[in-house]
Amino acid sequence: PEVTMVHLPRVEATLAPLALLTKTVWLPWIKLEKPDARLIRLSEKNNNWTFNLANDDNKDANAKPSAWSFRLDNILFDQGRIAIDDKVSKADLEIFVDPL
Repeated sequence: PEVTMVHLPRVEATLAPLALLTKTVWLPWIKLEKPDARLIRLSEKNNNWTFNLANDDNKDANAKPSAWSFRLDNILFDQGRIAIDDKVSKADLEIFVDPL
């Protein structure tokens, strides 16, 4: 489906620079402002949350995994919305999140 999956007016994050010395991208926290997610599934193989990366077809089976790792400790957000439209299970719901 040709629809925006997530809209975020603003994103803030903190990066721990010393962790880069150990090949780790560490975000102690990331803050999402007014997240708006729309998950759509039209069939078992057609949805808007599966990504076809440009290099997926050209992967080297003998390639070594990256030495880099990623760490995320906290996800913060204010009011948000999650909409799900699933034609397979016939689910159509909208959730509004307002943390304390």
